[in-house]
Amino acid sequence: MIIGGGITGAGVARAASQRGLSVALLEAKDFSSGTSSKSSKLIHGGLRYLAMGHFRVVRHTARERAVVHALAPHLCEPHWMVFPVASRRWLVLMDVVVRIYEMLGGVKRSDRHSRWSRGKVAQNEPALRPEKSRYAVTFREYLTDDCRLVLANLRDAAASGAQVANYLSVDGLLGQNQAEGVTAQCALTGRSIQVKAAVVVNATGPWVDATRQLEADVEPRLVLSRGIHVAVRRTDLPVNNLVTMTGSDGRPVFALPRGPVTYLGTTDTRHLDPATHHPSVEQVDVDFLLTTVEHHFDISLTSEQVTGAWAGLRPLISKPGQPTSELSRKDEVWVGPRGVVTVAGGKLTGYLQMADDVLESVDTQLSAQQSLNSSAVFSGTTSTSKTLPGGDIASDLSLAAQTLAANHDLALPIAERLVRRYGSETEAVITLGKEPVAPGAHLLSGEIVWAVQVDGALFLDDVLVRRTGSMWFDPEVGVLIEPVAEQLAGLLGWTSEQTSEQISLLERQQETDLTFI
Repeated sequence: MIIGGGITGAGVARAASQRGLSVALLEAKDFSSGTSSKSSKLIHGGLRYLAMGHFRVVRHTARERAVVHALAPHLCEPHWMVFPVASRRWLVLMDVVVRIYEMLGGVKRSDRHSRWSRGKVAQNEPALRPEKSRYAVTFREYLTDDCRLVLANLRDAAASGAQVANYLSVDGLLGQNQAEGVTAQCALTGRSIQVKAAVVVNATGPWVDATRQLEADVEPRLVLSRGIHVAVRRTDLPVNNLVTMTGSDGRPVFALPRGPVTYLGTTDTRHLDPATHHPSVEQVDVDFLLTTVEHHFDISLTSEQVTGAWAGLRPLISKPGQPTSELSRKDEVWVGPRGVVTVAGGKLTGYLQMADDVLESVDTQLSAQQSLNSSAVFSGTTSTSKTLPGGDIASDLSLAAQTLAANHDLALPIAERLVRRYGSETEAVITLGKEPVAPGAHLLSGEIVWAVQVDGALFLDDVLVRRTGSMWFDPEVGVLIEPVAEQLAGLLGWTSEQTSEQISLLERQQETDLTFI
């Protein structure tokens, strides 16, 4: 029994179900609606952790990039990350650091880094300030759609027999001395249910400490860091590659292209309210990102040019005396007083290893109960043996998009987005409807049907925020809200009042996200 439907819980559910365990997963809100949908959308090894001496973390996460790419090429696509430097001394230093990074990550020769001259920087990223970008080191990193990666893992778990459900909030544990399952309440019906289990796994990310309180009155072990991202039109900040900048606090800040926008992130601010599910975007953090851009690019941006914004919480393991910026993203697993297996820390890259770490503790718990011997837990299919849903596609996504556009008379930008979102399942999505949801829109009606029938969407924000990313990555999302709500009403049986309420809720959320406090 797994509590939490983010990337950690999804990874554990997939690995456990493929190894022959009976699995149930409950998520209090929508799948990936917490930290796992509010990342920088990067599958990366964490180059900055080398400076902290966290070589094991870097090695594991850097190597896992290739594994995730093999599982889902459409959700883990390699791109060149550009790291501009102002002097030859820094060029040599970065060259050495990246060589170590690539050695730890087992990077193949064709993907190894290169050094750019001043002329090549100007040719490939002309918007960069020449005095700050006399040279550059370029190396491979991977872009993802974090929410869809979570959904792909959950769907694969379900295909192996797992039962997964969103909008079921766990509010208690069954059993006395030993946790024997959970009680949960449905957000849609208000009904309470019980799910019995031999082992309970707490994978609730920033809410790990709150979930631990169901076992006993325990001391908090997490410190939360808030990171924000903002998107602007790509015409306002034209970048061709992934670009790394350095913020005034010394942390890396990324400028990343995605369709019609370039998004920026992230920040690192101590967050003191662990109950917050939807953190606010603060003006000081927006100013920090926009100032960082102005420092590195010959471009000045204002808050009014921001078209999308989101804030997420990082669950970090507390270390006395250390600021959040210096805390490792290493995961830890421990067993509570009633036998609940808790996993905390970690990052998006590294979720497969985290699943293995959790299952080692689950194996110990099951063996102690004499419910299952150790060898049985780890028999069967391993977590890296087959592709995720949609992953059975050639790694040349650009060619796949060109073929799709030609075969279905689609504009190339639409075909590119579809392939990168659905991979080899794109044809099935188009079969459900390839007409735009609104005149001139890139979003297709078949995507809305798919979101409900395949990806488990129940509300308007499930679709426009997480299943499609339109809320953050389409500057014209306003024209989509009403037609998508109307289509969902037909699929989900909403009344006109419910439809209006869904529209109002999403419009208020959009206004709140773009009203920086």
